[in-house]
Amino acid sequence: MNDPIRYLDDSSRSVVHQSEVEDAAVLTRGLVRRFGSVRAVDGIDLTVRRGEIYGFLGPNGAGKSTAVRVLCTLLRPHQGVAFVAGHDVWLAPAAGGRASRFSSDDVPVSCPRFSRDGTQIAWASCRDGNREVYLADTDESMNYRQADYRGRTALVIGSERYGVSAPWYEAGFERIGIPMLGSADSLNVSVSASVLLYEARARKNSW
Repeated sequence: MNDPIRYLDDSSRSVVHQSEVEDAAVLTRGLVRRFGSVRAVDGIDLTVRRGEIYGFLGPNGAGKSTAVRVLCTLLRPHQGVAFVAGHDVWLAPAAGGRASRFSSDDVPVSCPRFSRDGTQIAWASCRDGNREVYLADTDESMNYRQADYRGRTALVIGSERYGVSAPWYEAGFERIGIPMLGSADSLNVSVSASVLLYEARARKNSW
């Protein structure tokens, strides 16, 4: 029996088969997002298998955050297709948004079972949700390898320009940092997130 086509986007001619969608945590084909005449996301083809940890690497302005916001249903794609946990982010944005998690100072915060705006509400929800919350910071922080990732864990990583916003520090959450060599004092946000997520998953799964 032929594998049925799940979706055909006429503008980009992107064909996605049912088996591809079922096997992937995140899948995009020909994904495009424009801001005026600028193509911030220019035809991304991406497959992230279930259980994998994937990080976007690239210079400022490469479209990393825009791509993530499309996957989290905070922005609608202009072309192509994108699936998160089997849900089409265009046709079923509510389901796709629940399957993804993304937090920034200037966008809504998506958490299980509810969505709210505002950093203060976000950190209050993390505290009330019985999670271990760690702030990514190189100052007055413990080595990220010494953190306890066994239970429910939230990692807060600020923007490259401003870092983690003040309400997170005021809440008294513990800081973790990645040791630097030489004269470097920080890492690209996407690199830091990848390192921390990999360490957390490795510890949880006893790799």
